[in-house]
Amino acid sequence: MVGGAGSATLMTRRTVGAPITFNGVANVLPINFTNVVTVNGSSVTSNNTLYQRVEGTDVISYGTSFMQPGPAGQGEVKTTYNPPVRDRSASLAVGESQNLVYNEITQLSATATTSNSYTSQITYLGQEATSVPAGSFDACKFQNAMAGTTTTGWTAKGSGVLVRSVNSEGTLQLK
Repeated sequence: MVGGAGSATLMTRRTVGAPITFNGVANVLPINFTNVVTVNGSSVTSNNTLYQRVEGTDVISYGTSFMQPGPAGQGEVKTTYNPPVRDRSASLAVGESQNLVYNEITQLSATATTSNSYTSQITYLGQEATSVPAGSFDACKFQNAMAGTTTTGWTAKGSGVLVRSVNSEGTLQLK
């Protein structure tokens, strides 16, 4: 569970499915997320899937999908990354950065599509012990600058689980 400033919590459950073909790319792993957001005692559950493949120490993301409720029932909203996002942060040396530049194309319905461009810079800041409500962790510390916001995150060594994230909007930490 990840907690914010005390008024909201986010609980996420991830499961990895068998390899599939996504958007014409074979051997992609579907990573299914079930998110429960609770704000002031009211909860909302959402399910989405991230499609990735691992090549060496790189993680390549191809897109996402989720079911969107609407007046005619639920419909799939599918997002593809062009080019696919190749995250090589696991192989960065201390102080080294990686620039990510990609387009996100979202199919909202049979006739509606949106497109957005993103640029981010991920910098590996080194290893650091961090303590959060869930315990103490040896973590890899990263900084991500994107769209005018800089976020610092700590991921647990060995598992890659995000245990803390801090930016101008607040702090999220594992509970």
